Amino acid sequence: MRTTDVVAEVAAAWVNESVEALPDERSHLRRLLRASDAAPPDYDHVHAPFAAEFLLVNFHKCVRALTEARPEPATTVIDLGCGSGAASAAALAYLADAGLEEVRVHLLDRSERQLQHAVSLLREVAATLSKDRRFDVEVVAVGGDWPTERPAGWAGPAMVLASHVLTENRAHAWDFLNRAVALAGPRGSVTVVERADDTVWTALEQLAGESVLVRRFGQGDVRAVTADGEDRTWATRWLTFEPSPHAGCEQAVRNYLTAWRKRDPDLLETVFTGNALYWDKPFQPPIDGLTGIQEYWRSEVSSQRTVSVRVDSIAYRPDGAHLEWTAFLDEGGADVKRVYGFMVIEVDATGMVWELRECYRSQREARDAAV
Repeated sequence: MRTTDVVAEVAAAWVNESVEALPDERSHLRRLLRASDAAPPDYDHVHAPFAAEFLLVNFHKCVRALTEARPEPATTVIDLGCGSGAASAAALAYLADAGLEEVRVHLLDRSERQLQHAVSLLREVAATLSKDRRFDVEVVAVGGDWPTERPAGWAGPAMVLASHVLTENRAHAWDFLNRAVALAGPRGSVTVVERADDTVWTALEQLAGESVLVRRFGQGDVRAVTADGEDRTWATRWLTFEPSPHAGCEQAVRNYLTAWRKRDPDLLETVFTGNALYWDKPFQPPIDGLTGIQEYWRSEVSSQRTVSVRVDSIAYRPDGAHLEWTAFLDEGGADVKRVYGFMVIEVDATGMVWELRECYRSQREARDAAV
């Protein structure tokens, strides 16, 4: 039997034995969570119907997300807004299959009753997974808001999980991402799971485009049995961010994009070496040196009224980065220029770019009437 199936059986048995919720309570909770203008419920009050209604469904969603996103296994798991523990249970199955022998799970939630559920569930899961092999699990429950920075005792990379948390925190999505990435640390990961039709994905897609982190999107229909025994599919999306282990290269890309978005040639002093090469057109000689690159920018970039740059994909290596990007350049006319391109940067040991190569194509598009 697959590890995920074993954990699913443990979770189903735990729900049957530990949670009592009437059908009317579950129905009321579903309506409440689907209402677009409703405030988040008091999870200390609805902890039982929430666990009964969503624990197994969310577990299968998180299993699918982790299986396809393939974040790097880590001995530290941080479950933000852990609820009844569905995401952490999926993570334990994932990490057991990866061959880890020790895992420390940090459960963070504002609801004391939800934390109690999550701790109880994970202890059952850990006890089952450790019967035939070494799999030591330490569970740490923390109430209230999650920390703004990594506590001193958290060493090494972490798998940060955020399952159905941002749907109730849309206005704070950017702050959440920054804090979650800080908790993950170098070589760690942040995995977000939400309903596929949730409007929070508009904000997440924008945040991903502005970020220089490695990211992987995915979506699909996840099969799971409801609390009423109905076998149905759940449209689900997930997104995994991974801070690069090559911090100097990541910062170099960030500095370059900041200069481009601000259209500021002076900021290029924080990006390029004095003798850098800038290959703007592949079949022509490069622009040679920082001064020449700045002069080119003053002629071609500073004149643009606004610049919107989106990173579509990115990959790092120890001495450079490869990225795919889309830019919208507004020069004040009746239309805007849409540019799609690829860029390769070479970074020296001090984190400065000594060569940039790019290829791109552009087309004119009608201006958005709202702009």
